Amino acid sequence: VAWQSLMSTRPDGYNVLAAAGQGLGFVHLMNTKLSTTFMGDFRPVAAYANYPVVILVNAGVPVHSLKELAEHANKGTSKLNYGTTGLGSGGHFLFELYKSEAKIPDEALPSVHYAGIAPEMTALAGGHIQVAIMPLTSLVTQQIQAGKIRALAISSDKRSPFSPEIPTVIEQGFPSLVAKDYLTYWVLANTPDAIVAKLAEATRKSTQDPEVRKLLGDLYLETEYQDGAGAKKQFEARARQFTPLIEKLNLKLQ
Repeated sequence: VAWQSLMSTRPDGYNVLAAAGQGLGFVHLMNTKLSTTFMGDFRPVAAYANYPVVILVNAGVPVHSLKELAEHANKGTSKLNYGTTGLGSGGHFLFELYKSEAKIPDEALPSVHYAGIAPEMTALAGGHIQVAIMPLTSLVTQQIQAGKIRALAISSDKRSPFSPEIPTVIEQGFPSLVAKDYLTYWVLANTPDAIVAKLAEATRKSTQDPEVRKLLGDLYLETEYQDGAGAKKQFEARARQFTPLIEKLNLKLQ
């Protein structure tokens, strides 16, 4: 909706799209109504922060690692399903990649999609779903500390400074699951280079501001500046990673 609404604005740098994650980079593969691609219509200004996702289980599920989860699912002795923050979300595809690598059949661990983190967390803590994948947030850590859920792994190459007790997917034996989502700024593709450069420099300076870094940290976001080329590379890499899964799952969005 934001993408389409900005198409009628002027390319003057005053109308900026803020994207969380790389989903806009491959949404056209799932929505045949789109006649153009996001990266064709827009150009990246910069990325300023990143966040990983965590794979979680309800405290009643007797597993403590990704390998144990695969073994438990494949036994089929209890009903299991996993939640996501939405059909076609990065977490959805990352968990499907895990299922593929762990050789978990779809019927052993089917997906349930929610409209965001809050309803997904409510379902997980309440036992309506047994497994979930979502960004690491204060809500997640609160539920872990309350003993209602358990974290199995985080999708980064190093442990999070916010929850260093959670092992990485590399430590769990799944290096291909390393993935961070980025917070990025985009403008219309025909925005002049000088305007894009000015916005990018302002973004870079902001990431060096201690107050900004603290605000991001309070939201469990790691400050990381990347220029437009770096941000575009992240979008393209995620699209290549998930295209086979989109085709396999035959996902269609309205």
